[in-house]
Amino acid sequence: MFRSITFVLSIWFLSGCSEPLSDSLATCRSEIWAQSSTELAYACIIRFDNQILLRKTDGKYGLLHHNGSDICAAHQGLFEATGWNARLVSIGQLIPSNTQLITCSLDNVIDANRFPRQTPTGDDLILIDPFTLTHKDFHQPDDLIGIKNTFLHTPSSKSLHIAPN
Repeated sequence: MFRSITFVLSIWFLSGCSEPLSDSLATCRSEIWAQSSTELAYACIIRFDNQILLRKTDGKYGLLHHNGSDICAAHQGLFEATGWNARLVSIGQLIPSNTQLITCSLDNVIDANRFPRQTPTGDDLILIDPFTLTHKDFHQPDDLIGIKNTFLHTPSSKSLHIAPN
């Protein structure tokens, strides 16, 4: 009986991220659940080895973020910018720009290490060692410490390399 109650509660808590975001977006895959009574910006921290995925505009770096009332907004922001269906692993820090960081993982993304590349809105996406950056490199300088702390707890994603024909 206890197992069936636990199962039902688990399904109920996860149901907020189990529905597709829309017909054209991938399903939010999450091992965690968090919801806010106010709208926050959420951002996935994606790590490939010792590099973090960041957006670069006007010579400064920032996160790929999305506003919402639950953590699936982080998934949606990443998916809209890259087409990648990340798995949300754990809650990271809430940084001064009022963005909730989420550690995210990608498995078997084809040629994920080919950077820079552009988002549909024309921003550059880059992979960079976050410990080479200073607060002057960011649009939101006070966010850098929280980004670095969450990066340290983020599992490294894996990329498949496809040989050219």
